[in-house]
Amino acid sequence: NSGTKSRSRARPASDLEHLVMRRMGQAIGDYGLVRPGDRILVAVSGDARSFVLLRILDLHRRRFAFDFELVPLHLGGGEGGQRVTAAFADQGFEVEVASPGDGDAPDDRRISIKTILRAQAQDRGCNKIAYAQVLDDFLVELLANLFFHGRLQSLGISLPQGSNVYGIRPLVNVEQQKVASLAVELG
Repeated sequence: NSGTKSRSRARPASDLEHLVMRRMGQAIGDYGLVRPGDRILVAVSGDARSFVLLRILDLHRRRFAFDFELVPLHLGGGEGGQRVTAAFADQGFEVEVASPGDGDAPDDRRISIKTILRAQAQDRGCNKIAYAQVLDDFLVELLANLFFHGRLQSLGISLPQGSNVYGIRPLVNVEQQKVASLAVELG
């Protein structure tokens, strides 16, 4: 979790990390994704995208002139949950693990991940959920909608998820290749 600011870890470790941080910062500013006092549930799956999302949001949190909190959460349990928490702990992050049936969402396999995350966010007092979609995902969605539905529409960058919870996608300006390279660079 992220109560106090420690500006000593706020520096990017490389030029690539600086580039990703700058692009995320531009999206945060352009779309108003992070505000003072936000409590952001960061959906972490254990893949490179979610690690980079959490790391860069944390760097911004340490540098911003205002306070906001990050609550990393992995949906799943057992060996997979232990693997994710251990991997993120090695990088200095404490990740909560929740079973998809935990929270206010009914135990129904047809319930979407977004519905489960929204319930988890509400249970933890979070007003936003950060998702790790990157620029490539926005382009794929745009082309799929154009070709299959005749609509010029892509993923939303900041969308209400119901009951005062917004879903945000701060990596909208970052290509998948940059995220993957940064994850490898950071180990």
